[in-house]
Amino acid sequence: MKLKQIFFLFCSFTFFFSNAQKQEIKAAFKELNDGYPKRALGYISDLEYKILNATDEDKVSYYYIKGKAQLWIDQKNNNYSENVEIVAQAYKDLLIIERQTGITTYSETVKATLYGLKRKLIIDATLCYREKKYSESGEKFYKAYQLDPTDVENLYYAASSFMNANNFSQALTNYLELKRLEYAGQINFYYAINTTNNKEDKFLSQLERNKNIKMGTHKKIEAEMAMPEKINILKNIALIYILTNSAENAKKAIIEYNKQYHCDQTFDLAELKLYLETKDFLTYKELIEERLKESPKDANLFYYLGIISEKLKNNIDAKKYYNKVVEISPSFQFKDNIESLKSYSEGSKILERVQITL
Repeated sequence: MKLKQIFFLFCSFTFFFSNAQKQEIKAAFKELNDGYPKRALGYISDLEYKILNATDEDKVSYYYIKGKAQLWIDQKNNNYSENVEIVAQAYKDLLIIERQTGITTYSETVKATLYGLKRKLIIDATLCYREKKYSESGEKFYKAYQLDPTDVENLYYAASSFMNANNFSQALTNYLELKRLEYAGQINFYYAINTTNNKEDKFLSQLERNKNIKMGTHKKIEAEMAMPEKINILKNIALIYILTNSAENAKKAIIEYNKQYHCDQTFDLAELKLYLETKDFLTYKELIEERLKESPKDANLFYYLGIISEKLKNNIDAKKYYNKVVEISPSFQFKDNIESLKSYSEGSKILERVQITL
């Protein structure tokens, strides 16, 4: 008898809360339809954890209200991207439930909203980049990537933006993720404006897009970033380590970079200075001697041999190497202090060149 009473109480309790949830969702929908998104969010704010035990229909309604109301509030505040993570998560949860249950009430609407939101973020991020608002550009590109992680180029553009903003911590995080993903610089889709309806169309290849532009059926989008380059990922990882005085990581990154791009000489001087700073004189000398085989008339290399000889108190060899420098380049500018040989100073020069091409 007691078990029956407990079961009855449990069913009554479940029915009561289920009915209460339905009423709150119904009230939230009314507020949303009447143009009051804040009130709508207020009605469902207590359902955050309870919704897990709700019916699939109620879950779908809850996530739809949460996403739409939040986006509406942000748009009213002229900051549509402020809580884009909340909107995206709500809509993604909705899509998962509808896909699993076969419910298709909001799927198409939500997909279109997410796509439109992503494209707006990308266009705004590109415009910010052109206006040299690099931090803002990086944030928007990263949010676009969070909306759709399959478009990895947006993570690349976020990293480039943060690099230009000298936000090396965030740039490094993004570049390391690109490296982990083995991103090769490809783009999934290309975009152009349809001249008939003035709407954006996407193409699977740049060739197809350009063909339609040439035919006159489409026109080029003004706000468009340059093509991603795989080489910049490893290059900027190494550069950031140099600029943040992470010598051991920098040495490893440069070795990896040189293995893939052995013809590139970007880090030749920086690498030498790193080994000098870390007192790895043996590797330092080996690197110079190896490079002298390829460039026997490089005055800088003999100059660096002179420096290492001085540090090892071998003044006879130092003089010999400095004389060789003058023999090769009579107007060679000798540095008065070792500070000018710091890897950071070389990294700063590389950064100036890199930022022009990012």
